[in-house]
Amino acid sequence: MTGYGTRRPPAAAPGPATAAGRAPSDVFPSTAHGAGAELLAGVVGALAAASAPRARGAQAAAGDGYGQQRAGLLLWAGLHGIVTLHNDRRNAPWPPLDELLVHLIALHTGQAPDMIAEALRVTATDD
Repeated sequence: MTGYGTRRPPAAAPGPATAAGRAPSDVFPSTAHGAGAELLAGVVGALAAASAPRARGAQAAAGDGYGQQRAGLLLWAGLHGIVTLHNDRRNAPWPPLDELLVHLIALHTGQAPDMIAEALRVTATDD
């Protein structure tokens, strides 16, 4: 049982596609794996530009050259998780979605939440 009282499906035996940590090709054709790549690259670039020096230092701490990419991917996953859970569990006592997003971005950039909120207000006004 999971935390929500539903049974998990039995784990599939890893095949060649899943052994490498990728989605099975019969579920997601190889052409689908590039979907969103440009948007993710934009998130990585925007995060790098908005990050405070302390956050950039944390991103580089692994020393493997993938810190910014990893940070962008984690932000991407966090954004998807918040939005998905907010939509899927509508009756949960969530804080306002805008507040959750501001704090998630603030944690990833090392910037103050009020600075992120103001930047998002300016961006929304300019659009």
